[in-house]
Amino acid sequence: MPTPVAPVHVCFMLDRLCHGGTEHWVLRLIQHLDRERVVPSLCLLDGEDDLSRSLEPEECPVIRLGVKSLKSIRDWGKARKLSAFLKEQQVDILQTHFPDSLNYGAVVAKTVGVPHVLHTNFGDDFTHAPLLTRTVGRWANRLLAKTSLSGAITNCQACRQDVLADKWPEAKPVHVVENGISLSAYQDGRWVDKDTVPRTESPYNVGIVAMLREEKCHNVLVQAAQFVREVRDDVIFHFAGEGPMREPLEQQIQRLGLKEHVELHGLVRDVPEFLRHIDVAVLCSKNEGLPHAILEYMAARTPTIATSVGGNVEVVQDGVTGKLVPPHNAKALAEAVLDLVGNPELRYQMGQAAWQRVQEHFSTQAMIERFQTLYNNIAGQSRVAANSS
Repeated sequence: MPTPVAPVHVCFMLDRLCHGGTEHWVLRLIQHLDRERVVPSLCLLDGEDDLSRSLEPEECPVIRLGVKSLKSIRDWGKARKLSAFLKEQQVDILQTHFPDSLNYGAVVAKTVGVPHVLHTNFGDDFTHAPLLTRTVGRWANRLLAKTSLSGAITNCQACRQDVLADKWPEAKPVHVVENGISLSAYQDGRWVDKDTVPRTESPYNVGIVAMLREEKCHNVLVQAAQFVREVRDDVIFHFAGEGPMREPLEQQIQRLGLKEHVELHGLVRDVPEFLRHIDVAVLCSKNEGLPHAILEYMAARTPTIATSVGGNVEVVQDGVTGKLVPPHNAKALAEAVLDLVGNPELRYQMGQAAWQRVQEHFSTQAMIERFQTLYNNIAGQSRVAANSS
């Protein structure tokens, strides 16, 4: 399908902005899109808090609806504001993220004639929702998929299969567009040491970059730290991230006597600098899409130990760029840590292989081109149809 002469107008819709993986991914996509091919705008279902406002992108139209609950008739009255915004921006594609934005945005977009509504599903749509919300939300999503959506976007084959298994209509396409990462912060002089010789001095540092949420299973990594300490005393575990599981983790660390071996750093804004000092990186989630954290690990020339779930198995090459272990298995996780800590040459080889792989397959440039091609193909189909009618 030839690229449309006029740029495609894409409106990204989120609940709000925060320091989450999906939110940062959307902001990076908006920043790097070629405005001659794709013109972005951003709609925030709520977005009125100070943190969300502080993260809003420059040189991109942004609207905050202030919607607090989809149960509120008054909040549905704010749909007029969204309708006017979509018309003003001449939106060709509304791309929604998370269930509330989908349920609100898809309905409004179709009433004002937006040609295409795509829902982005990275495997975390209902992760934090109670059972009733998950049940009702999935029913509503399937109904919207049949009546209002043009298709879905996932970032890995595992997520695509989950969407298809959730009774997604066969007539609606599910596009796989893999994530990418900006490599510029990983190409300066800070990485000379990791590019030359394996580090052999202890203590060894094991790190994880993830919000402190239940599904990330930090408690399993704390348990693994206890098993590691029983074998050697020169391994320190560093947690970068903040979230609701902080207090339970602090209690677990205290109970196991690991205060000298596990450090909670809170929110880390300079992730490359944090990873520069990490010898082995971990992501021990019970479910994942294609995690940005692993791409960061790879860019930092750091071997990754990840659970064999979701998109992890599509990114981590077991035995080449890292190791895959079963989820919820602290002993297997500890054994993988001990194996890599005790083998500097293997760590170095895996780190270099990871750097090579992320350059070839997961750069921001590669991701942006994949999305621009998708948007132009989708908009091109409707424009050809409109011209021929």
